[in-house]
Amino acid sequence: MLRVLVCYASADLPRAVLNGLQGAKDSAVDGAVDGALDLLVSYGVIDRSPDGLLVRVHRQVQAVIVAGLTEDERASCEATAAALLRAALPRDSGHPSSWPVYASLLPHARAVLALDSAAMDPVIEYLYDRGEYRAALSLQRRRHAVMHDTLGPEHADTLTVGANLATLLGAVGNIAEGRDRLAALEPMTERLLGPDHPTTLDVRANLAGLVGSAGNAAEARDRFTALVPVLERALGLEHSVTLNARVNLAFWAGEAGTPAAEIRDRFAALVPVLERALGGEHLITVSARVNLARWSGESGDPADARGRFVALVPVLEQTVGGEHPFTCDARFGLARWSGEGGDPAGARDRFAALLPLVEQVRGPEHPVTLEIRGALANWVGETGDPVGARDRLAMLVPVCGPPTLVGVTRGKVALCDGGDGG
Repeated sequence: MLRVLVCYASADLPRAVLNGLQGAKDSAVDGAVDGALDLLVSYGVIDRSPDGLLVRVHRQVQAVIVAGLTEDERASCEATAAALLRAALPRDSGHPSSWPVYASLLPHARAVLALDSAAMDPVIEYLYDRGEYRAALSLQRRRHAVMHDTLGPEHADTLTVGANLATLLGAVGNIAEGRDRLAALEPMTERLLGPDHPTTLDVRANLAGLVGSAGNAAEARDRFTALVPVLERALGLEHSVTLNARVNLAFWAGEAGTPAAEIRDRFAALVPVLERALGGEHLITVSARVNLARWSGESGDPADARGRFVALVPVLEQTVGGEHPFTCDARFGLARWSGEGGDPAGARDRFAALLPLVEQVRGPEHPVTLEIRGALANWVGETGDPVGARDRLAMLVPVCGPPTLVGVTRGKVALCDGGDGG
């Protein structure tokens, strides 16, 4: 027991991870596990929480025990620790209910899982779903480098990790780089893996999204239009990837000029399907609800949009956290539609409060951050301070560059559209 425990990080480890020790599940072995833990506590080499649900090895003990292991003993204990951790990882990181478990296991995953382990996929996916894009990108870069060197650039696993790396680059704001990497991978995955392979389909979906985020909404719409029936045939009508593609198709169709009322109705029809298939708190369902609120406003009902965002924001703050990108999107929508509904000062103040949070989470030059800065400048002007609005926009021009200042719509400056739900 002690040799396995010292392989993990010097952080609280959920007791449940040890349930599979020695490959047994029966109550007698569970009792033996608890007996061993209690004995180690009595020796003063580990701590256990009062409820017994968490254990932690003392750092000095950890160093001494590890130093005393032979190479074979250490390899065996690390393999056991990794196997136990893999078994404890939740299946779907898209459900926020799984995040506390992932958070408790994350330091231990970093300690015992090899970068090329398949179990690293859900760990990185958790970081992505949680909105921790930079942490996910850093881990994925290292993972891709290892797999590229050990398996080669055309191995199926290397291609999958490379596709995920490209998507993460887009998520942190390097949209053109992510798009170009996926564009290069698309023919490779089709040739090496086949057109219906999950990685090929993921590449096509993520490429379509980044094409849209890079400014070509019509091409993104057309790509998703072609992809959705392929996904329905290959994966099924209610597979999460298929449903996510349908959400993206509706979004980019709206961005490409489909009447807002039609897009609103598409999302209104999608939400109950997503709630039934994935659950109300799944991130894809949440994304659809954010978009339903947004397109309700775009179709001419800012009061309905504002009301939907008023209801969404506290739910998101509770389920995914106040700093999650979806929560920030919802706060963006609430600010915008408050202004569109006749409260420009409220919009200005909401954007002013949102900006430092998004700068911290996404970075000062992320497209979404720049979009919020543009919106704040607009509402500063709408509240009677045109000089303040001008000065804010003047500070944006060197950052965005003239090509990304895409014009004025209904008196609102549209800057560096990142394709988000606000």
